[in-house]
Amino acid sequence: MTDSSQYTVVSIFSGGMGLDLGLKSTGRFRILACIEKDNACTETIRRNQQSGKLDRNMKVFERDICAVSPSEVLDAIGLQPEELDLIVGGPPCQSFSTAGKRRTVQDPRGTLLWQYLNFIAVIKPKFFLMENVRGLLSAALRHRPIAKRPEKGGLALEPDEEPGSVVKLFASDLKNIPGASYHMDCFEVNAVNYGAPQIRERALFIGNRYNAVVDFPDPTHGPSEEKEMQLSLFGNESDRKPWATLRDVIGDLREENPVVMDFSPRKKYYLSLVPEGSNWRIITKSSLLAGLELVDSRSESTKRVLAMENQFRDRIRHRCLERAESFRTRARGRRRTLLLSLLKTLNLINSIQALLS
Repeated sequence: MTDSSQYTVVSIFSGGMGLDLGLKSTGRFRILACIEKDNACTETIRRNQQSGKLDRNMKVFERDICAVSPSEVLDAIGLQPEELDLIVGGPPCQSFSTAGKRRTVQDPRGTLLWQYLNFIAVIKPKFFLMENVRGLLSAALRHRPIAKRPEKGGLALEPDEEPGSVVKLFASDLKNIPGASYHMDCFEVNAVNYGAPQIRERALFIGNRYNAVVDFPDPTHGPSEEKEMQLSLFGNESDRKPWATLRDVIGDLREENPVVMDFSPRKKYYLSLVPEGSNWRIITKSSLLAGLELVDSRSESTKRVLAMENQFRDRIRHRCLERAESFRTRARGRRRTLLLSLLKTLNLINSIQALLS
């Protein structure tokens, strides 16, 4: 049995459950189960359960999602098809990212979009929220390199090579789920416009069984120059707050003994040549030839930062010192990422259900 005043949630492709912690913080969602195969992530989940940040009774399926049956999940949480309120999750994005090879569904990770769809088809939740990289919107079922496209003298694109054909097929298969009719809205969102101190662009897909159109919330933040322009042109003050900055989030942290996965002395030298807020282009040609591969950019504390990477090779450079950012500053920064700053999106569920009840 669940608390009828809270929306019931199943989380898939859960990772460390940052999105789910955001849902829980509203007091309106109860996460009944999650599915995540990575041991480091599930250890994080269990620690958050022990500390009370997540429900201690939440079922944790530490397995590959392909080895978990949606019916098994329903049995574990004591619900029948069509009774769950929300499925939420972000399938792997690497195969759709414009920063990668874009093998899309030719990469096994790309086909996991349809594993997400399988859970919708069996569980038939009232709503679902799926998050992915912006590149998914333009991804083709079969990627053709730019150099071989028609504008470069190549043959005309086949239907499965057309930009957006992945989402088009996903939407078609969603529409054809037996016994359920889903409406899906898609939004391209930048976290910086909603209070996160990061330029982080994502695609959000919100689906529901009520054929209701979701109106996405207007941005709450904008560039300071936008505010000045509105004041000068219209004589009234914009309702949008200035973009959040790196200093807003971690500027108060003073660590005597920071835990750092640091750079080599050679890389620190080239980093010392890069002033706050600049990048490798500031380095002279002779130095650049020697150290191009060793340094790229440094965040400025009064500006937004690009999405914080988590790969070892992409350690974040400290905004002022010649070292990497500490684990504590990175953890603080990640607290206000896209999904946590867009909880108001899910508040639309309440208004939609109120209209249809």
